[in-house]
Amino acid sequence: MSSKLAIEVDGLRFQNPFVIGSGPPSTNAKIMNKAFAAGWGGVVAKTTALTDTEVVNVQPRYGKLRSKSRDNVGFQNIELISDAPFEKWEDWFKEVKDTHPEGVLIGSIMESYDKGRWQEVAARSVEAGCDALELNFSCPHGHPESGMGAAMGQDPAQVREVTAWVCEAVNVPVWAKMTPNITDITRPALAAREGGAAGVSAINTILSCIGINLKTLRPLPTVEGHSTFGGYSYLAVKPIALRMVAQIAQAAPGFSISGIGGVTSSTDAIEHILVGASTVQSCTGPMLQGMKMVSELIEGTEAFLDEHGFDSISDIVGKSLPFFTTHHHLVELQQEKRRRKEAEKRFCDSARSFFDCAKLGHLGIRKLGRSVRNDGEVVRALKSLEGRAFPNGARVTVRDVDYSSLSFEDQIKTNLDTDVMVGPHGAGLMHNIFMPDRAALVELFIDGSSANRHFHNLARWQGRSYYGSAFSNPVRAQQLVSVVAGAVSSLDLSKPY
Repeated sequence: MSSKLAIEVDGLRFQNPFVIGSGPPSTNAKIMNKAFAAGWGGVVAKTTALTDTEVVNVQPRYGKLRSKSRDNVGFQNIELISDAPFEKWEDWFKEVKDTHPEGVLIGSIMESYDKGRWQEVAARSVEAGCDALELNFSCPHGHPESGMGAAMGQDPAQVREVTAWVCEAVNVPVWAKMTPNITDITRPALAAREGGAAGVSAINTILSCIGINLKTLRPLPTVEGHSTFGGYSYLAVKPIALRMVAQIAQAAPGFSISGIGGVTSSTDAIEHILVGASTVQSCTGPMLQGMKMVSELIEGTEAFLDEHGFDSISDIVGKSLPFFTTHHHLVELQQEKRRRKEAEKRFCDSARSFFDCAKLGHLGIRKLGRSVRNDGEVVRALKSLEGRAFPNGARVTVRDVDYSSLSFEDQIKTNLDTDVMVGPHGAGLMHNIFMPDRAALVELFIDGSSANRHFHNLARWQGRSYYGSAFSNPVRAQQLVSVVAGAVSSLDLSKPY
């Protein structure tokens, strides 16, 4: 494993960003040690509470959703938090940290709405060796019936208050685990930040019904002829998880996120990181694939970083966020693309109707330097226009374009991006001044040359104004700047392209 995957999050140093999520793959010290030995960067222990919290699990408590090819795509559980005494968890935390001191051990805790109980379970977990805490505000079944888990996480005020209680009691990073069973996941996430959380984990499982037994007509998993809605996970929930991770990242820039939901391979993990997660948790994945699935997560992510030239996993956190926008903006982008294509087609058709393609080569083959001996001075002089304020609101940028290296189609596209084109008589157009709309062509008649009718007609076909000015060689740069400034000032920027 290369150092590219190492990442520091909220002061915690992870050898890689892949973390065992709270659940059966972290249900005791033996299994957590197995995870660290396999190469996982961190482990979130199965959620625990003070010993007098009633926890009674049932059998069966798992259900699978399979595709027609019998692949597992979804997984449901109605399992509760750990039923082991909390004192046992204190021993397990110490054992794991003694065995793997380099691993990041995160305690997952849940309690009733009581400050003393939350602070006690938090402080004792840290004293036993936990490097950070994850507050389970999101278990969707069983515990919400008594006001715990998702019932608490759906109330931003309680999330804020309880987070503050825990942060007051410990001096390690605190993450609040978000429930997806809510209309706007950013509200409890922002409340957790206001309460002092260093970050959030998102998402926990989605409340669901895995299916109905069509022989007995009973819901699954069936316990004594009945069932309850449970937590849905694995590959099928990934689209929802990615959306919610991205929404939190957009709403709370700089707030760390541990992405959860549908992580079955390195591809899934990378997607979570691209939408804003700094670490990625998987629980159902190692349950179904085994702890060794981390090898593919590591190898696949390293290959991705190498392929795209990234030096560190940190470089891709949130890399895809700028490309999310509104539907209204998507419509505008598509309309703009269609408009540009139509304009390019009009220009190509009009040009080809007058010249054949071979004759069009002179419209940008030669460089300005071949006709203007002081071309460097000329370009520097034109650049003085970049900071000038024009009465029509034009803003000028001078750009060099080597037409000799462009295809005919690329020459056309460059022309379409140009508001004022400047070039010597018969030599093509290299130095171009760009502004929001089309407008003018300035042709330099050097040493007695006369107007090039092809350029003149080209300007007319594109709806441009045409400026022809006589110059000796070397060109009087300030005179050219004056001519170009006049052309810029004459632009009607209200004209559609």
